[in-house]
Amino acid sequence: MQPHIKRKFDHVLARSLSMGLSAEELLQDSMKALTEGDRPLSERVRSRRPALSREFGLVEKEIYTFIAMHQPLPYDLEKIACTLSFIASMDRICRLGDAIAEAVIARLAHISWAFVLKAFPLQCIADEAISMVHDTLTAFGAPSKGQIGRHAERNDHVKAMEMQVLRAGVEWCAREPRDIHVIEQVLLVTRALADSAANSTSIAEKIRMTYSGEGRGIPSGADRSP
Repeated sequence: MQPHIKRKFDHVLARSLSMGLSAEELLQDSMKALTEGDRPLSERVRSRRPALSREFGLVEKEIYTFIAMHQPLPYDLEKIACTLSFIASMDRICRLGDAIAEAVIARLAHISWAFVLKAFPLQCIADEAISMVHDTLTAFGAPSKGQIGRHAERNDHVKAMEMQVLRAGVEWCAREPRDIHVIEQVLLVTRALADSAANSTSIAEKIRMTYSGEGRGIPSGADRSP
C-alpha cells in the first residue's frame, strides 16, 4: 500500500482491535455476572451488545468503501479479508456473551451458581475460552504465531470439557428430572463458551496464514511489501 493509504487502513485495524477488546470485555463480564449472580451486570452486558454490533457493522462498511476507493492489490486484500473475518468473529463473540447474560437474567436468576459451577466445569471452560480470545486479539494487534500456535489443540480441550458437561447434565436429569430447565441453560452457557473458543480458533488460523504465509509457499516472516 502507498503510505497514505496504509495510514488509513492502519486506523481501521486499530479501530477493529479496540472493538475486539470490547467484545472480550463483554464476554468476561457475562461470565462474571454468571459466577457472582449479578443480574444488574448481566443487564448492562445486554444493553452494551447492540451498540457494539452496530459499530462492527459500520467498520465493515468502511472496509468495503476502502476497497472500492483504493482497489488494493492481492497481497493487501489478504490482510483486508482477514480483518473482515476478525470483525465477524468478534461480533459473534459479543452475541455469545449476550446469550450468557440472557441466561442469567431469564431462568437462572434464582439458581445458586456457586453450586452449578461446582457440579460442572463451566469456569474451566470459560477461563480457557476467554484466554484463547485474548491471545487471538494479541496476535491480531501484533501478529505472532507464538500466541496462537496451539489454538487447535486448546479448542479440542474445550470440546472435551463440553462433552463432560453434556454427560454430567444427562446424568443429572436422570436423577432429578425436575431440573431439566436448569440443565438446559447450563448447556446453553457451555455451548456459548465453546463457540467462543471455536470462533477464536478460526480467526487465529486466518491470522496465522495471512501473516506467516504458511501453507502457501511464502517463507515465514518474508517481506510482502511491493
